[in-house]
Amino acid sequence: MIGYQSINCQSYVEATKKSNAYTFLISLCKFRILNSENETCSKLITEAINHPNLLEENIKKEISKDLSSEYELINKINDKLYDDNSKEKSLESIRRICNKEDLNNKAKIEIRKRININNNLENPKIKELTSKEKRINIVLDNARIHTAKMI
Repeated sequence: MIGYQSINCQSYVEATKKSNAYTFLISLCKFRILNSENETCSKLITEAINHPNLLEENIKKEISKDLSSEYELINKINDKLYDDNSKEKSLESIRRICNKEDLNNKAKIEIRKRININNNLENPKIKELTSKEKRINIVLDNARIHTAKMI
């Protein structure tokens, strides 16, 4: 669950499967949409958080462009295979290289999602319109962890 209690506008609660930076940012955007007075602003933010560049298959296409070529990958592995480290250290280094090159690497996908959503929200029109919206005051809670059941 992610929720925001506000002093000067509607509060917001959302059931989420994850509580990472990406999900938090999406929920903040939905909170802004809920409390936006400008339809154009709401529409632009909605488009930004539903943009095709946030879909996993499109992110994998982006990541595949950045991967090493087969030749570069073989060279990286050979460098680690024949360095002065022990066999265990060399194998661990090779494992890390392979994980970095894995198209299904969840961490890499999540990082790219965060980068893409930030870029989507950096739209000058969104910045201009949100700067004209009323400021939202949120009650902050500094508790490390909350567990609650919705009844």
